Amino acid sequence: MSQVRVNDVQSILEGSFLYDPEVHEVITWTMDEITAYYGRNPVPAYIPNTLTASPYNESAAVLVDKSGVAVNDLIYFDFYHAYDNNGNPLLDTENGAKIGFSVAISKIGMTGDCVYVDTNNLETTCIGDTAVI
Repeated sequence: MSQVRVNDVQSILEGSFLYDPEVHEVITWTMDEITAYYGRNPVPAYIPNTLTASPYNESAAVLVDKSGVAVNDLIYFDFYHAYDNNGNPLLDTENGAKIGFSVAISKIGMTGDCVYVDTNNLETTCIGDTAVI
């Protein structure tokens, strides 16, 4: 671990998609529509007993064009130990961290978050033959 280089994060920008309401609209897909679009149920087959699914895992908002074709199909499924009244994962009081995981899926290859590092001061760690920033 002493050879792992850590870079400072300058900012984190949660992915968003600007759209023209004349051309696009946000619609809500049910779990049946999500499953039909992806060709299978995207929820992991095994979820540890200590975790529960988010109350929002049964539907998802997606951006489609006026013909109904998805242009932003990024969907998240959350599985954590506890949630607040708004459905957001809670920190575990004993560990001070969120316990669980999120699954992000996109058939078109969308990403959710962009992390920006200081490009003038990058340090690279080599793992085998792979350089990792």
